[in-house]
Amino acid sequence: GVGGIDTCSPVCGDGRQIFWAGEACDDNGTDIGDGCSSNCTVELGYSCVGGSLTAPSICNTICGDGVRAGTEACDDGNQVDGDGCSASCAIEDGWACSGGAHGIQHTDQCEPCDDSCETCVDSSGLGCSACAAAFPFRDGDWMVGVGACRQSCTPFGKFANASG
Repeated sequence: GVGGIDTCSPVCGDGRQIFWAGEACDDNGTDIGDGCSSNCTVELGYSCVGGSLTAPSICNTICGDGVRAGTEACDDGNQVDGDGCSASCAIEDGWACSGGAHGIQHTDQCEPCDDSCETCVDSSGLGCSACAAAFPFRDGDWMVGVGACRQSCTPFGKFANASG
C-alpha cells in the first residue's frame, strides 16, 4: 500500500487453496455443511482433496466414520451391509436408525423394524412407513406417513362388512 509494505492474504471461498497460508481446503464457496467450512477448514465427517492454486478442493463425506454428514441418512461407524446402515450410509429396508446427528461425532444405532413393517421410522411396530406383505392393513394416523400394520382389520372393528 501507500507508504508501507503490501500484505497478501488468501481469500477463503475463491477456489484457490493456499496451503502455506493455512487453508486446509477451498471449494470455491463459503457454505457450511458441504465439507469445506466458511473459514476453509475441513468439516467433521468429510475428506477434501485436489485443492491447488488453480483448482478448488473436492470434498466428500466419509461413510463409516460415525459422523452423519452431507446426504448420509445414517452412519453407524462401519461400512458393513446387513446391520441397518449400509456400506453407503443408507438406511436398509426393514431397519430404523437414530441417534446420529449431522456434523456431530455421534454414531447412529440401528434396530430391525417390527415384523409387521416393510420399512419404519422406529422399531416399535407403531412407526411403520410401509407394511409387510403379511400385514396389509394400516392402522393409525397414516396422514403423517406412519402407523401400525395389521394382518386383519376386523378384530379392531374397522372396515367390517356392513351388510352382515
